Formats: sequence, C-alpha cells, structure tokens
Amino acid sequence: MTLQYSHIKRLSSKQIDLGVISDAIDLCQAGQLFYTKAIADADDYNIKRIFMDMAETRRCILQYLVPLLQQVKQDEIVPYDAQPISLFSFSDEYDCASEAIKQDELWTALGLLLDIEQQVLHQLKWAARQATNKEVAQQLAEGCAWLQIGCDSMESLYVSHKGKAN
Repeated sequence: MTLQYSHIKRLSSKQIDLGVISDAIDLCQAGQLFYTKAIADADDYNIKRIFMDMAETRRCILQYLVPLLQQVKQDEIVPYDAQPISLFSFSDEYDCASEAIKQDELWTALGLLLDIEQQVLHQLKWAARQATNKEVAQQLAEGCAWLQIGCDSMESLYVSHKGKAN
C-alpha cells in the first residue's frame, strides 16, 4: 500500500491541519462503527471486551477531534472545506473482518484487525507529524497512544490464544 502525498505541498498549513483532522475523524468513525457492530456479533467474552474498548477509544478520540476541527475551521481566514489528505479508507478491510466474525471465525478476524489497526496507527501517526498546529498534533499523538494501548491488548489476547492453540 503506497500512499502518495505529493499534493500536500500545495496546501496551506491550515488546509493541512484541516485535512489531517478530517482524515483522523474519518478513520475513527469507521473504526467506531465497525467495533460497535462487531460487539453484537462476537460470542467470545474476551474479544467482545476488546471490541468494546476499541469502540470506546474511537469515541474518546472523536470527542476531542470533532470540536478541534470546528475550532481550526473557525480560525481559517478563507473558508475551506476540510478535504482528506490521504484519501485512504479501511472499509474493505473492515468488511473482511466483519465477514469473518459473522462466520464465527473470531480469531481470524482478530488477526485481520491487528493488521488493520497497525495501518490505522500508521495513518494517525503520519497525520500527527504533518499537523502544523501544536494542539492538532498533540491531540492526534494522544489518540495514537490510546489506540496503541488497545492494539497492544488485542495483540496480547491474540498471541495468548495462538499459544494455547499450538
């Protein structure tokens, strides 16, 4: 998955901040939607708990990013509709994981989700590095830290299960 960001050089610092916040919001909303739905489909208590934590993490990140987007928009001298910078989505990957969950292949789904979440983390870290506004960068970095904790819990559960299965 090679991402092209050459167009970012043509944007103002405010446009970059709006774009990276917009990207982060899109990623978090997609994840929150997926995990909220997946909670109902998961039969394993430990996986359900991880899904609840991941949905809550996304909700918390959004709780900070959505108002921040509005604030940065208000600070913009020339109105600019926030456009995503990365143009990157994980909807197909979440669909595959959702299908695995529905087919009661929870551990396969968890493996897929670990890959997805690493990519999401990569995107959010990239967004934090691109932000020119200190508050935007800080909120994105904090969101990455929260998401990393959830990913670590997910990976720990997955590794523990693989160890028991062998």
